[in-house]
Amino acid sequence: MNGWTETWRGIVSPWECDTTEHFTIAYYFDRLADAASIMAESLGLADISRSAGRSFDVRFVRELRAGASFHVLSAPIALDEASLRLGHQFVDSASGEVTAWVQETLAIAGTSLSRETRDAIGRRLLPWPGPAVERRPEPSTTEGFLPTARDRVKPMDLDPDGNFGLAAFVQRFTAGCVQALAAIGVTTTYVQAERRGYSTFELALQVTAYPRLGSPVLVETGIVHLGNSSIRLLHRMCSPADGSEFARLGQFGVQLDLDTRRPAGLPESSDRPRSGSWSPSRSRARHCKQHFLNFLPLPQGQGSLRPIPLNGLWYGSLRRQSSSSSCRHSSRSSLCGSPKQCHPDNSSTVLPRRVYSSSPGRHGSPGRSMPRFKSRSKSSKPSKYGSMKPRSKARLTRTLNSPRPSMAIALCQPNQT
Repeated sequence: MNGWTETWRGIVSPWECDTTEHFTIAYYFDRLADAASIMAESLGLADISRSAGRSFDVRFVRELRAGASFHVLSAPIALDEASLRLGHQFVDSASGEVTAWVQETLAIAGTSLSRETRDAIGRRLLPWPGPAVERRPEPSTTEGFLPTARDRVKPMDLDPDGNFGLAAFVQRFTAGCVQALAAIGVTTTYVQAERRGYSTFELALQVTAYPRLGSPVLVETGIVHLGNSSIRLLHRMCSPADGSEFARLGQFGVQLDLDTRRPAGLPESSDRPRSGSWSPSRSRARHCKQHFLNFLPLPQGQGSLRPIPLNGLWYGSLRRQSSSSSCRHSSRSSLCGSPKQCHPDNSSTVLPRRVYSSSPGRHGSPGRSMPRFKSRSKSSKPSKYGSMKPRSKARLTRTLNSPRPSMAIALCQPNQT
């Protein structure tokens, strides 16, 4: 690409892939650290990039799998009195497609950046061809965040400048991600049995300080968004002694089906807070399907959560009554209609009985087998002795192939008097 500088080139080694079977984000940042260092040196900013506060906004658009070849292109894209922004593109070397877009921001307000250096950078500025950064809302407090990683800084965590490396930050945050997912039901057993993985598509890393060699670090994680398949996490690395913050990472991703490589729904046992941070005390109670059933009786005999006799169902009076004078001389406002049994047929209503019938679906295609019952009476005329009347404008047909049970309930619901 014209004007862009190649700052890294290589491949994805098999041991650099995670359980989601693609290039892990910690190694993305390992390569990004090399590319950013080379770009800063070419701009005369080597000393400033080591001391200034840094932030990275990453958007992943394609996967890099084991054995893939790729390279990184870098360039300055914006400069003002307070900050310098560098752009980095991870490019698949085989196809030429961009797999990840990165915007790096260096805080230079308190640095001694000469006018000559500013002018030289200004002449090399290039337009940003990637997506704009979308700022996500963050919780105003970390109350409810859970400890998800605890460690000490080791010599292998330091970069060539002696600072805590970008990859070391992200490795701790990755451990926090796995811990948080396990807390909502995305456990190792579930992941292996269902062939699932967590795929990140957006990261926002902000580094404010560097922990020293040998010092302890603590990562706390909150779930700030939980959708059907998407999860957004906020990680915070701090000192366990005084709580001073070193860095934070906003991580947005989806649960991925490892076979189809498409988003997949989260397990039903997961708690689903829609906003704010997650904690066990704030987890939302699950609502079972039976909480939404219709509890009103219907003329065909079904009733939600009511036991249904195997030898048929009686509506009107629940007592077996013959067509004797005891029912004939009763008040017309009573519910002692003539007894009518139910038997399996292709009706529009559904009973919790294990008797199934396959009615034709739309356009004559075979429909899904469902338990269907209807009254033996072929007439929709109300009972002579009962006061249960069909709802006005409702049509009771022999076969009502409604795609929604709620529509069938609405059409067949009687008026109670």
